[in-house]
Amino acid sequence: MASRLYALGRWAVRRRGRFTAVWLLLLAVVGGLGITVHGKVASDFTVPGIESQQAQDLLEAKFPAAAGGVIRVVYAASAGSTLTAPRAEAAVEAGLAKAAGISGVVQVTDPFRTKALSADRRIGYADVRFRQGAADVTQESKDACPVRWPRPGTPACGWSTAGRP
Repeated sequence: MASRLYALGRWAVRRRGRFTAVWLLLLAVVGGLGITVHGKVASDFTVPGIESQQAQDLLEAKFPAAAGGVIRVVYAASAGSTLTAPRAEAAVEAGLAKAAGISGVVQVTDPFRTKALSADRRIGYADVRFRQGAADVTQESKDACPVRWPRPGTPACGWSTAGRP
């Protein structure tokens, strides 16, 4: 075996130009096939018969609004303030009203009513529930969610998607 490997190495060195060209051609062919013959990318994953899939199917059948995707909007008060301060609370409420107007939104939770505030009342969150699954929420809808970066005197907020892909 070692003698054959040595012979192959010696042959490759003697014909290094041809050897390199063959490897580059092989790499180009495999890359080209990978680009043109690839399968369809899917983000939907189901395993029939398992309990969590049965629960998700039941939600979709009986409570379609609860089976949709969720964007969690997280609010953080500026330094030295709380979300319950009048100015911050008004900004949060305005953001929630804007989120409720987004196409496909079926429910927006209020962090003040659901008590989704930290103990020091500086951080809170609201869930924006969509009719469709998380993977089907359009980028346009995600971009319309109220997101601001910290500015003095205003709460900062951001979002993340959750729910079934």
